[in-house]
Amino acid sequence: MACSPASRALRLISDALAQGAADVAKPQSLPDMALGPANASVTITEYASMTCPHCAAFTETVFPKIKSEFIDSGKIRFVFREFPLDIKAAAGSMLARCNRQGRRSEIFRRHRLAVQQQGEWAMKNTAETLTRIGKRPA
Repeated sequence: MACSPASRALRLISDALAQGAADVAKPQSLPDMALGPANASVTITEYASMTCPHCAAFTETVFPKIKSEFIDSGKIRFVFREFPLDIKAAAGSMLARCNRQGRRSEIFRRHRLAVQQQGEWAMKNTAETLTRIGKRPA
């Protein structure tokens, strides 16, 4: 007997709730994008989608304060993990990881540029705008 979509969703939720903090903190298939010392006593892990307006608001208003007060001072480690909600968010995340210089700061810079222009590329001119962001110099 096949499971209904509702029962599959409930099973996924149950499986997610059964995970402990150590399981959630393990790196996944993509390497973590992180800022701050690896040995910091506090680590903040953000799961975000490049097309989520709430995630964009966090990146624009809250993250700069966290970075200047806590990351730059070495008090915390900040880990960013993609949680793409749609194909456009996945494309934006891939663009942010396309990093010619191999520097973490470049990944975060591209991420911020994409978030700042989210209204344009996530709603209409996706390929055009992401290409323009990708071509900008570091």
